Amino acid sequence: MHKSKGFRKFLSRLKNFQEDIEVLDVFCKNISSFSTSDNIFDGVTKKHPNLVKRKNSQHDRILVSTHLKHTLYVSLIKEIYEELMIYLGYVLTCGALSAPDPVNLVGNEQKINMSANDILSLKNIEDVVAKIMQDIFRKIENKRDTLLLVRELNNRLGLDIEDEIIEKAMPYLQARHKFVHADGLVDDDYKKKYTNMKLTKDGCIKLNRKIMNSAFFAIKNLAEAFENSMSMRHYFPKDEYQ
Repeated sequence: MHKSKGFRKFLSRLKNFQEDIEVLDVFCKNISSFSTSDNIFDGVTKKHPNLVKRKNSQHDRILVSTHLKHTLYVSLIKEIYEELMIYLGYVLTCGALSAPDPVNLVGNEQKINMSANDILSLKNIEDVVAKIMQDIFRKIENKRDTLLLVRELNNRLGLDIEDEIIEKAMPYLQARHKFVHADGLVDDDYKKKYTNMKLTKDGCIKLNRKIMNSAFFAIKNLAEAFENSMSMRHYFPKDEYQ
């Protein structure tokens, strides 16, 4: 089955993120060979005021590489969420252009903000539809409920995506909100809903290579479910496959 431009872009970004993790993994496995001088790493100079203060020891190298790993993992949890949102916004726009049920797509978001200049600057009906759908998507997203957003799009487009596929992606998508708003600290509701997620002693989400792989797999499956269901219903314009 052919894949849409939006989905191919999503997969490309996912591949880049996975490469980042692989590069970091190789770096961490080889940190002991990165210093043949008096510094923690070769190439460290006075231009690196924090690293130059570090001891040339395996202990310090493990400390800085562990922190780097955590920082990258948290960043990628946020990034993959953003990429999924971009793809889902694209899906909504494509669905609107195919008009399976325009009234259902609009839902309760009947009012949008468009000035006369905004309207006149749009070249064709496709641009108008895209503008309207972007506004509607933003209104749903602003409710800050990812599960609601995914289910809303699923229902409005009539894609019949299985709840199990949606639920498996939620621990990682909801984790993004916890890292953005609470530095990874979770509440009792998150703990009860997502018992498979490991936590630190302080009650924060614990990220490691295995969890990141699971996150990529679950979120990719969710995007692919949208892609396949959209394709089967012929909701992507033909030029989106070129």
